[in-house]
Amino acid sequence: MAETMLAADGTPLKRSLARALRRQKMRALALIAPLLLFVVITFIVPIASMLFRSVENEIVSNTLPYTVEALASWDANQDALPSEDAFQAMFFDMFVAAEAKRHTRLGTRLNYETTGLSSLFRQSGRKLDKGDGSDKRHSDGRQERHSSEHRQPQCIDIHTQRRRLVLAHPEDC
Repeated sequence: MAETMLAADGTPLKRSLARALRRQKMRALALIAPLLLFVVITFIVPIASMLFRSVENEIVSNTLPYTVEALASWDANQDALPSEDAFQAMFFDMFVAAEAKRHTRLGTRLNYETTGLSSLFRQSGRKLDKGDGSDKRHSDGRQERHSSEHRQPQCIDIHTQRRRLVLAHPEDC
């Protein structure tokens, strides 16, 4: 039978070598850990975050909550337009988003899908900022202003920090 070789301290050489290799690996890992943590935080986390944001689209549901709710039952494959409630909800959501200056972020996000929506949302926000939205622009560039006497009375008052919005159908009054 072969005699097992012993280390200087009297332990078997195989066990002593395994312990020394394990200590060496742990020391190397301890030296590399800060660098590995740095790479994960500065490189992998931003890429994972960007990949997640490329597929999640909560900005639409957060900015236009009533519109999303009103369009939930609408079938886009049909020829019919959404109900009048959906248009009313869109107006209300756009008004609130323009007040909070969030409509431009929504336009930028939707512009990734359909070109031109960013400028449409900016224009809509500017028209809401002007006030009553009763301006009409002709194809030759001249602008016609409708007097507020011809507008229908509205019934629902919505107050924001900067303005008051009155919104409803005339038959609801």
